[in-house]
Amino acid sequence: MSAYNSKLVQDARTILREVIDARDQLIRSQGGVGVRTPYGVCILPQGDDSFRIVTLNESIGFEPTKGEPRSGLTARMVRDLSRELVLVCGNAPATFLEPDGRADDELVKQLEFVLLVYPPVRTGRGGHYSFFQVRIEPSDLIVRPLVLTLRNRPPSWPP
Repeated sequence: MSAYNSKLVQDARTILREVIDARDQLIRSQGGVGVRTPYGVCILPQGDDSFRIVTLNESIGFEPTKGEPRSGLTARMVRDLSRELVLVCGNAPATFLEPDGRADDELVKQLEFVLLVYPPVRTGRGGHYSFFQVRIEPSDLIVRPLVLTLRNRPPSWPP
């Protein structure tokens, strides 16, 4: 792995630890009330058409091994993510939408999810929460990765 990619992985892991620690601290400050989300992942761009992944123990999509296809965030991984409780940046619940028409091992070019926000944004519709559909492309993550925390590691995700 190049020094640049190594630095990206280190920085992503630092961000993950900070978000997971902040979530744990929030739960402790509330007397233990809240959902613990010890599994974290940073999603970063891999060129203009796919995503790289960094967990606390693994990285995917940085430099392909000779003779192997390019790796990264696959449709199967997003499908598994859609079945989990996911918090964006350690706080906002999100429901990931499954990528339609993609083979399991195909790299995704865009992520879509519905973000739940509380307190509600004033929309005139009332209600206790606001929902926003979010679409992210790799170029949206050039400056800062998308940080997700989960209760459990989805089946197709690395440790």
